[in-house]
This record gives sequence, structure tokens and C-alpha cells, in this order.
Amino acid sequence: MKQALFSVIVLVLLITPVWTQKTVSAERLTSKIENLDLLTEEFSFLIQNFKMNHQSEVNNLNIKVRVCYENNISEVKYPDFRAIAKDIEDLLNNYP
Repeated sequence: MKQALFSVIVLVLLITPVWTQKTVSAERLTSKIENLDLLTEEFSFLIQNFKMNHQSEVNNLNIKVRVCYENNISEVKYPDFRAIAKDIEDLLNNYP
């Protein structure tokens, strides 16, 4: 009888940590799913060593651009970073 009781207690002790670990993982997964709306999608790029003539001086600019997408943006609305970089360069080239 004592051997059977000891076997049951050992079995319960061996099973308990595994069951607890699965519960924790499920809770973490649930919290990750609930926080999906907190995720942001973004990209960045550099325009390095951009020469700009301003106030009779040649200036060397290093520009970092960071773009954050709006939530739930459709695929067709994703901007092309090359067009954004070209617009920035055009603006600076034509700056008074």
C-alpha cells in the first residue's frame, strides 16, 4: 500500500510542473494575441553625404528617415521608399 501511495505521489509531482508550464505558455500566448494591436510596422533609410548649397556654402547632410505605417494599412497603400527619398532630394535641391 505504501509503495502504491508513494508511486502516485511521485507521478503527481512529475506531472505537475509540465502542466504548470503549459498553462504559463498559454497565458503568454493569450497576452501576445491581445497585444497585436500595439504592434507597429515601420521602416527607415539613410540619405548619406547629400551635398546641398545653402547660403553660399556647400553643406554635407546625413539624413535619416523613419516611416511608421498606419494601422491596418492595405498592401496597395504601402509607400515606395525610393519615391520618398527622391522627393526629399528634389526638395533639398530646389530649396531657396
